[in-house]
Amino acid sequence: MIGRSLERLAGGALALLLGAFALITAAVVYQGIAALVPPPLLQLQLHGGEQVNGLLLRETETELELLLEVRAAKPSWRRLQRSQIVHRSAPESACLLHASDGRIRLHVDCTTAAAAADPETWTRSYPNAGGTLALQRWWQAARDFLLAPVRPDGQGGIGSALVSTLVLVLLMTVLVVPLGIGVALYLAEYAQDTRLTRALRLTVANLAAVPPVVFGLFGLGLLVHVFGSQLDQWLFAERLPSPTFATGGLLWASLVLALLTLPVVVVACEQGLQRVPMRLREASLALGATRSETVLRVLLPAARPALLTAFILAVARASAEVAPLLLVGAVRYAARLPVSSEAPFVHLERPFMHLGYRVLDLATSSAGGHFALQQAFACALVLLLLVLALNGAAIAARFRLRARYRDLGTP
Repeated sequence: MIGRSLERLAGGALALLLGAFALITAAVVYQGIAALVPPPLLQLQLHGGEQVNGLLLRETETELELLLEVRAAKPSWRRLQRSQIVHRSAPESACLLHASDGRIRLHVDCTTAAAAADPETWTRSYPNAGGTLALQRWWQAARDFLLAPVRPDGQGGIGSALVSTLVLVLLMTVLVVPLGIGVALYLAEYAQDTRLTRALRLTVANLAAVPPVVFGLFGLGLLVHVFGSQLDQWLFAERLPSPTFATGGLLWASLVLALLTLPVVVVACEQGLQRVPMRLREASLALGATRSETVLRVLLPAARPALLTAFILAVARASAEVAPLLLVGAVRYAARLPVSSEAPFVHLERPFMHLGYRVLDLATSSAGGHFALQQAFACALVLLLLVLALNGAAIAARFRLRARYRDLGTP
């Protein structure tokens, strides 16, 4: 009786969690796609004869929110009650003029706007046009959002944040996977059941429960202020007092994320190694292989599905972490990417932008209003798709390896 009640409770909790996840995902997808659809340009006639032109950002049953223009990196918008509006139209001849510095001008009659605008400074788009022009407008908006860099005022696309996030996750993976596999291999194959081994396992388990911001404080206090200062004195003394590594950057952020995900990788890899059948080890040793050859050529290949599972868990957690990165290098705006076409190609000392921080910045922005919130949803959608793409590639590889070693009874 108690067991059946517990089953129902667990099933209800699981259904509730899946439903909440589905609702959150649907909201992010819907709002993210809606943010990439260019809004229409409305021409409104108000009581008293006033005429207002603006991009429709949000519409409710009682009011409309319009973007009037963007001048000197400051958007200007206006809320209007429906009761104030006498006439509403969306002229097909209306156009937007975009400047490379983020300025936006709205014109109802595009013929006069085109004559007054310098084509080398301003580019035109037609928000109310249909057909192929509407598809071109959507494609241009999506491309600008994904590829355009962020401007110093915080506006623009997410190209810089997207590249920096990918580089950060890949560098973190390069650091944590070999270390995690090495620790798991020692615990599973070489370590005896001693107090030291039990203490090591307990430490790994406790590290998994440490709040991420504590790892960020650790990175700031030890890695940045201690190790970074020593590196500057040894290698970059000619640049002092200007810091090189004694400030937040890609290297310290990658190390903090590697330490943050290390317990997950160690536990998953150790469990995978322990599930490899003992007969594979015995057969390898019986054929004359040494212990090291057995580990490298038999054990690790047979445990690759479990190792990829550890990689998936590490990427999934590291991609969405924001709190520790705020302390060790993530910034609102970075003038340069952490990668370039010049040696050393990956610049470990540079601060970087992050998609998670970009979502936080847009969602809490008081200057952008509803437009900034829409951009935050679009950025969250890209971050979700990035994590799903990385995890999907690892899961596909894991299934292929699992099918290859299924006959041997490996995990």
